[in-house]
Amino acid sequence: MHYLLEQLKRGDSTVIQQFARAHDEWNEILRDVDAISVEELASRLTSAQYTFEEIFGDRAPGKDNMPWSGFSHLYSTAHGFDANLEAAKKLAAAFNASMCSGEVKAAALRAAAAYWLDDE
Repeated sequence: MHYLLEQLKRGDSTVIQQFARAHDEWNEILRDVDAISVEELASRLTSAQYTFEEIFGDRAPGKDNMPWSGFSHLYSTAHGFDANLEAAKKLAAAFNASMCSGEVKAAALRAAAAYWLDDE
């Protein structure tokens, strides 16, 4: 989150394109989220980590923004998770079960807490 805030403070407009690309990546990762297991989703997350590092221009911001962009993909400020609540819970469990880096897993825990998924 720190990298994102620094980009925004600098007026770095590439952040818009980065999150648009991340949105497309999440469309692919979560395309059939209701039909796959936590383990399958965890495998997809593990495979996608380096893609997010590339999308966000470096390893550290990629690791930080991967989970935040994932949970925000499923969430609306108008309706919360609504019909995506089970998918969001599965995503939280999949990050935990994945072979993603410790930094990604830590960011996923922070993001899940910020989206009130740690109480579920």
